[in-house]
Amino acid sequence: MVAAVILFTVTVLSAAAISSSHVTLTLERAFPTNHGVELSYLKALDSFRHQRFLQSTNYVVDFPVKGSFDTSKAGLYFTKVNLGTPPREFYVQIDTGSDVLWVSCASCNGCPQTSSLQIQLNYFDPQSSSTSSFISCSDQSCSNQQSGDLTKSDRAIDGIFGFGQQGMSVISQLSSQGIAPRVFSHCLKGDSSGGGLLVLGEIVEPNIIYSPLVPSQPHYNLNLLSISVNGQNLPIDSAIFATSNNRGTIIDSGTTLAYIAEEAYNPFINAITAAIPQSVRTVLSRGNQCYLVTTSLDVFPQVSLNFAGGASLVLGPQDYLIKQNYIGDGSVWCIGFQKIPGQDVTILGDLVLKDRIFVYDLAGQRIGWANYDCSLSVNVSASAGNGRSEFVNAGDLSGSTSLRDGSHSM
Repeated sequence: MVAAVILFTVTVLSAAAISSSHVTLTLERAFPTNHGVELSYLKALDSFRHQRFLQSTNYVVDFPVKGSFDTSKAGLYFTKVNLGTPPREFYVQIDTGSDVLWVSCASCNGCPQTSSLQIQLNYFDPQSSSTSSFISCSDQSCSNQQSGDLTKSDRAIDGIFGFGQQGMSVISQLSSQGIAPRVFSHCLKGDSSGGGLLVLGEIVEPNIIYSPLVPSQPHYNLNLLSISVNGQNLPIDSAIFATSNNRGTIIDSGTTLAYIAEEAYNPFINAITAAIPQSVRTVLSRGNQCYLVTTSLDVFPQVSLNFAGGASLVLGPQDYLIKQNYIGDGSVWCIGFQKIPGQDVTILGDLVLKDRIFVYDLAGQRIGWANYDCSLSVNVSASAGNGRSEFVNAGDLSGSTSLRDGSHSM
């Protein structure tokens, strides 16, 4: 299959975006939690993008999110944008691990024509857009090749909406033109209905705690210092979490599950298993540690990922367990944290990002988070023209500038 893609540089937002303080689009999530898909299938979907990870070196705009964390599907969150002149609608995955906005082009040979995500697939035709232009392969924009795996019908989507921190990313381009602040936020719903919100701006919530970004990294790396289960630190050398080549801890909305450094994997699994009552039966399913649960998940311990700056990401059972199937009167729940053989990289994907506000403050070089019901409205701050912060209720979909089912033009 020959897959051709179009990369976009962002030159201007639509008049609708500039004339109002914020515009809303829809995020969806293709991965509810109440159905089971084999973890091996989900790991295979994540592994393709991780190959790239391991080889690589003053307006509020809010995008309502679609998609979900449904294990009966291939998990991803996506939104709609309009590209070209006249504009045409495209569904693109929200991906903090990519630095480009790209969609498949009309010349793509063998690309899927349908998607199980119940969306209409579109292909960009440069000849039909009066504002499109070709650039040379020697252009700096083409110097760093990036790829994705969105060409299977069970997860097919039009392209990628890259929110990495490098110069080609959407947030970097918009902030350099003064169109959006150098900060963005998301809140991804974790229930079966999915959805959520992506904001070009800072979601303001009093409980948000921050940890500094590791400087000079291509991805969103944080300094993970330790992991504790029920308040007890695991016997893990913190050096395995230190950022270096193919090491470190990455926040990535384009990853479905979560991955832990290989050396930390067995202590992590063993601590959780040791903390549950004997009434919970342990089950090994295709190499994954699972449990037959006949009561609530409250019998499982609390897990804390402890980062630099005194910030801890506290995980309940629903943040590290995934329901697989039923046996009799019980449900089989498997640990959703995986390991990448031969690698000591930790990648925190949607499994732990859901049901929380995450703020990516590029100007302040930090990431913050707080538990939150992502079906509720949020307050957003962005730098106003007078230098002061203005606050908007980006989640109030009854407002005239909040276009829940609309698209965003670029």
